[in-house]
Parts: sequence; structure tokens; C-alpha cells
Amino acid sequence: MDAHVTSRHRSFGHLGRHVVELLLANQAEPIIATTRRPQALKDLAKAGVCVRRASFDDDDDALMDEFRGASRALLVSTNERPGRRALQHKRAVLAIERAGVKHIVYTSMLDPVGSPVVTEEHIAASTMDATILRDSIYAETLMTTLTQAVAIGQIVDARNDAAVSYVTRDDCARVAAVVLASGRTRSRILDVTGPEAVTSNELAALASEITARHTAYVSVDIETLVRRLMERDASFSLAVLQASYDVAASRGDFATVSDSVSSVGHRVPTTVRQFLAMHRAALLREPSRFAVQASNFG
Repeated sequence: MDAHVTSRHRSFGHLGRHVVELLLANQAEPIIATTRRPQALKDLAKAGVCVRRASFDDDDDALMDEFRGASRALLVSTNERPGRRALQHKRAVLAIERAGVKHIVYTSMLDPVGSPVVTEEHIAASTMDATILRDSIYAETLMTTLTQAVAIGQIVDARNDAAVSYVTRDDCARVAAVVLASGRTRSRILDVTGPEAVTSNELAALASEITARHTAYVSVDIETLVRRLMERDASFSLAVLQASYDVAASRGDFATVSDSVSSVGHRVPTTVRQFLAMHRAALLREPSRFAVQASNFG
């Protein structure tokens, strides 16, 4: 069976599902989708997808069997804690290689550190050709932070004038689907970003314009940010995680702008303005007590 694999550790996520749907819509080769919850993919199974139960915690032989029959594989990062995620990714890469996959596609991140870079190293050490998709921060993460900001009238972070090239999951899925369905075998690394990098001050201006509620930008230092997040009921570890994104952004880690969505995905990338305008009603909803920017993993 010459098949594609879309793999995820937990319940099938937005990115993995969208990639499968795009492959189906474009009459791709047979598709295998692996998930811990096959019942959640009943609709895809009815559409002809071979749905298999899989967990990156399965024993090595079982995990290999779950990928058997595929020639190309998409590995979508898990949302486990970094140490556990690195181990799961290592086991998944080895299982995919042992299953006979010739080309692996992995969703990494811009300027990878920790688990993403370790996973890239495992892939580089394998016998497989690879496409590494270094996705920028998802625009969807703005929905939690900006809903909170619009409600209180302030975006508070420690990024100062650093910019982020937010990209939508839909655009990332499009690039992944095109790469997965192609016959290209040469290894490469692609940065997958939005069409522009925007600062928090620019986000505040966009939020004010789109919601008609004035939102200002307030820059603080990292220590103050962690303290303020904890005052809003965040645990210390969650507050430090949130602050780590600001540290990375301040270094310029998320400022890269590429044309991969248009040149590889063959679509016009969604701007932050367009994304926020499409979700205006959601931005005006009552926020949860604590909102944190989630990572791209999981």
C-alpha cells in the first residue's frame, strides 16, 4: 500500500485533520491516519482513510507496525512536556524509518530549540529523506491573548518592539499537504510563516480598529510579566512558559518572513488583519480568567 501517514500522539489535532482533508480533496494516494482515538476519525474512515490506533508510547514493534505500508509520513509534534516530547519524537522517527518510509515531513518551529532541534537531529541521522517545516507561531494563539487584551484594554508582554510572523494553521496545513503529496525526495528545510511580521504595538492597533474597543500596548520586563501572569491565576511553570515566548521573540526568533505558503502551498497567505477580522466576534467574547499563548505543539 503506497500511502501517506499523518501522525499525532493524542487526539487528532486541527493541523493533522486539515492535512488529511486537503489530501482527500485533491484525490491523493491512499492515506493512513494514526491517532490514539480512532473513534474521533470515523468521518475520515468513511471517506476512505485507513485509520489506525497508535501511540508514541506503544512498544517499538507495535509502533513500527502502525506506520507500515506508508512511503511518505507526516510527523506532527506532540503537545507533551519538552522532555517527554523529545523521547516520543525519537521513538516515532525510529519506528517510521523501520516501517520502510522513504520521506518524512516534520512540523518543527522557527529557530528550533529543545525538543524540535533534537527531533530534527534524529531525522537527519536516519536513512530517510526529509522535509522540515519550520512553522512560525500560529495566528490562532492570538485568540486567547487578544480576547483577554480587548477585555482589559491592554496587551501586556515583554517583547517591546520585537515582531512575530504569525501564520494560520490552514496555511501550514496547505504547505504540509502539498509537500506530502509531491514526489519530491530531496531533503530540505522550509520556513513557513505569515506574509509579514507584526509587533505587539501593531497588534494593539489592529485589535482597536477591528473591535472598536481601544487596546493599548504595555511593555514590561520578564520578571514583571511572570508576576502579572501569576496574579491572573497562572501557575509559576505556566507563567514561565508564557514568558519564554517573549524572550524568544525579543531575540528575533519568530520574525522571519518567507514565501513558502505562496511558492509551495500555492495560496495567498492570510495576514494578521484578515485573520482577526474573520474572528471579530470571538475577540469580543468574555475571556477566561487566565489566557496563555499556547505553543504550536499538539
